[in-house]
Amino acid sequence: MKLYLLYYDTDGSGAREEWSVFYTPCEIFLTPEQRQARIDFIKKQVDEDGDPVDYVYELQEHEVMTDAQITQWDQDGS
Repeated sequence: MKLYLLYYDTDGSGAREEWSVFYTPCEIFLTPEQRQARIDFIKKQVDEDGDPVDYVYELQEHEVMTDAQITQWDQDGS
């Protein structure tokens, strides 16, 4: 199983060095299409001045379990 992560900068600086696990948004998706739909939605938002948001995005993909591991886990759990 692969998870698709989306991190994005909400303070406008774009400096990844300032990102923190405590306040930088991290969203998890099951497909890259769902993640892209979320990015598209976020890009349509506007800030307090009515300007489009200008976030920096970080996309990551992580394989949590392979198909063989999921099958084995399913067989062991039955």
